[in-house]
Amino acid sequence: TGSANTNIIDFGEFVTLGNFADFGDLATDRHWVQSGCNQVRGLFATGHGSPSLQNVIEYITIAQTGNGTDFGDLTTGLSTNGMGCIGDPTRALFGGGSSPQTDTIAYVTIASTGNAIDFGNLLADPTRRTGRCSSSTRGLFAGGESPSTQNVIQYVTIATTGNSVDFGDLTSARTDLAGCANATRGCFGGGLTPTRVNTI
Repeated sequence: TGSANTNIIDFGEFVTLGNFADFGDLATDRHWVQSGCNQVRGLFATGHGSPSLQNVIEYITIAQTGNGTDFGDLTTGLSTNGMGCIGDPTRALFGGGSSPQTDTIAYVTIASTGNAIDFGNLLADPTRRTGRCSSSTRGLFAGGESPSTQNVIQYVTIATTGNSVDFGDLTSARTDLAGCANATRGCFGGGLTPTRVNTI
């Protein structure tokens, strides 16, 4: 909210139109928070807090309002700035970033609590500010900085552990792009090349 961090969680109903309403609060004010979810729980991890970077993971139960509850912590050394999250109904994976610069991927089991566990590594060290999307089988990290702007799309098989594998390339190298997917297709839109682009 301008130069100030916030801890507010809002919610809305997908089946109706209208403004969002207050859901609850995170434990600390922060920005650049990464998120993952399944049909039951939502996870919020990392972010810039006040005064320092955060490595905490919190969770909420999506069907009811309330404040975030401590889930665990990210793997020691895993970045808390510019990382990305992908997942399936069972796992949430956190990968890449800077502060410190890393290519590490870690995961948690969403239905449980506990600290993140090592999953593998991204193709480049570091890869930050990627676009991400996932199906129930695969998760993709696209573009980002490593440290120059990248056009590579890489994937992991979420149910296993291991390093990412080359999937293909974006139409142009870019960073800070957004991703979304269903069970068949993944889309990446926008980003910086370093100028802002509107490409999907």
